[in-house]
Amino acid sequence: ILTAPNADRLTWNIPLIGTIALAMAAREAGHEAAESLLRRVVVIQTARWELLKRGVSEGLAYDGYVMDFIADLAGMLAASERTALLEHPGLKTTLDMSLQLAAPGQVMNVANLGDVEPREMPFHVSAHAKLAGMMSLPESLWLLERSPLDWLRSAALAALYKLPANQSQAPRGDVGVGPYAVTLRTGWEAEDTAVAIGVPRSGNGHLHCDGGSIMIGSRGVWLLADPGYQQYMPTREREFTLGVFAHNGPVIDGQAQMARATKVIAAEKDVAGLRRATLDLTACYEAEAKVDSV
Repeated sequence: ILTAPNADRLTWNIPLIGTIALAMAAREAGHEAAESLLRRVVVIQTARWELLKRGVSEGLAYDGYVMDFIADLAGMLAASERTALLEHPGLKTTLDMSLQLAAPGQVMNVANLGDVEPREMPFHVSAHAKLAGMMSLPESLWLLERSPLDWLRSAALAALYKLPANQSQAPRGDVGVGPYAVTLRTGWEAEDTAVAIGVPRSGNGHLHCDGGSIMIGSRGVWLLADPGYQQYMPTREREFTLGVFAHNGPVIDGQAQMARATKVIAAEKDVAGLRRATLDLTACYEAEAKVDSV
């Protein structure tokens, strides 16, 4: 999978979710295919986590949707069987996206760069709730303590009853470099400020060409925003959600970005205390844009 030219398609969320559901059904029914299906899920999900290191992500909404199913499958397994699924460092990378992209003062209002809908697709928080009942995840507990109950799905609400008390820990870090976004922040409280910048590097077609697109959030909202999501119906709304007017990345000589190929040059807090990010967007443009470097 990792050496295939279309690795992102081989780990796409919809067939993987179907495979996870089959593995769960086979396990519950005692079917002879159960162990084979479980091994297949482990192989594909492990590859998906390895690809995160290259920036191959479907965005928090869909990565979180897969994690919600993975958490359900893990919940059916004995603790010794969960190791292959839950001890890969990619799990933390996925869960960290929820924290990095949270708006100050409203953690579930995640930056909707790419194909992300904070209110309509909160599956990533359901995954936090389910997994925090199986393993030590103090930052997930912190997130859940601050998640508005009316934004949570019923499965997440049910999982909250099983969680340990007084074991939460606030996230740390001024700068976050995730698979498809860089974040700079003063903190997570309402009076803080967060900046989320698109750095898409994945071939998944439902994501956006929004390299360098900037969102600025404070007091629970994103003041400089992005519409997020992709409308899949072939309408003017779809043209808008994928087009230049839905993002604030550079349009050069009338040419918008046509590829998701952002490079993160630097993301840091400098000696003066200023948080900054430097991106290279050159490869995001086709030859018609006639750019030497962006």
